[in-house]
Amino acid sequence: MKTSQLHFCVLLLFGATESLTNKLVDLGQNVTLRCEISVKDVNWFLMKPSHPPVFILRSYSSISTAAMYGNTTSDNRFSLQLNSTLFIQNVTLNELGFYYCIKTTPSAVSNGINLYSRLNTSDNQISKIKQLHNQTSDRDEEMCLWRFLLIASGLLNCVLVIAVTGVTVCYCEKEHRRRLRPPDSSHQQPPESGDVQYAVMDVPTLDRAAPRRVLTSTYALLQLPARSESSQGGEGQRRGGG
Repeated sequence: MKTSQLHFCVLLLFGATESLTNKLVDLGQNVTLRCEISVKDVNWFLMKPSHPPVFILRSYSSISTAAMYGNTTSDNRFSLQLNSTLFIQNVTLNELGFYYCIKTTPSAVSNGINLYSRLNTSDNQISKIKQLHNQTSDRDEEMCLWRFLLIASGLLNCVLVIAVTGVTVCYCEKEHRRRLRPPDSSHQQPPESGDVQYAVMDVPTLDRAAPRRVLTSTYALLQLPARSESSQGGEGQRRGGG
């Protein structure tokens, strides 16, 4: 059975089928499907989207209805008629899908037969509408989320700018006040080595009058022996006259 499924997948993969035949049925209806490639020694398969192929049965002769079935479910729903015709009794949703018949010698696969119903079509349309609605809702939720993140990011940026601006203004004002404040002599740092320091000292003014008088008297005393005789004579005359 697995070999037949693998053979069928290989034939289907390499494009042995060219087209599909759509067959509309009502649920509960009996359906007959003919194999177009052979009337004996064929295998019937059912394929559904997103499911592996299901082996239904295998025929051996065109004049016999004896067949090898894949499982008991196939035996209850499916049966073989003459010329390897597949008969489906009381169709349900489980029997809807794509039917293929293949021949192993030589290798061949028929065109697919799409078995579908109106109810299944309506369900598919409703499912597609719901899926589209869900996608739209998800897209709206995603847009709302992105909008919220954008607004939150903008508010955070504004708060950050205001905080930085306030800190900068406070720092500038503090620095300006510090520069305008007079220096405190009690907090002056000691001079570093190598720096030349200058100090202004108040020197008391000497009274030059007294030393001058002293110097004059002393000078007069020292100059008395050097005076001229005329001066001495004049002084003697003045003294005598007195």
